[in-house]
Amino acid sequence: MPITTTTPRIYTIRDKPRPADMADYLARVRAVRDALAALPGTPEVPGDMQFLAFQEANGIELALLGAERAIHAMEKSWIYSGETTAGGF
Repeated sequence: MPITTTTPRIYTIRDKPRPADMADYLARVRAVRDALAALPGTPEVPGDMQFLAFQEANGIELALLGAERAIHAMEKSWIYSGETTAGGF
């Protein structure tokens, strides 16, 4: 799924997300989860937000947490190349 960028909607205390907004949110969470290695035991992202139980909401948070951990691991695993490591001296 190609990632598109749009200006995020800023919600206030009086706003309620529309069903289309929530479907877009879940699609984005699903795309991030699928693009990065998920933590073992991470549940699937729910298909919709209708009748969302706290276990499913926790699953969304676990998927995002796993993505954050994968990104931090990638940041720490850069391999630098220089004269001594790339066939130089």
